[in-house]
This record gives sequence, structure tokens and C-alpha cells, in this order.
Amino acid sequence: TNKKTKRTFTPESAIMRKAVSTLTC
Repeated sequence: TNKKTKRTFTPESAIMRKAVSTLTC
């Protein structure tokens, strides 16, 4: 999954990742 996400790097993915990071933080 990580490979696919990296290959299809999109703004939505970055937002989701940021949201997860904020939640985890």
C-alpha cells in the first residue's frame, strides 16, 4: 500500500496523512 500511495502521490493523500499526524500528535 505504501508503494501505491507513494506512486500516486496526491494532495488528498497529503491531507489525510497530515490529519493522521495531527491526531496522533
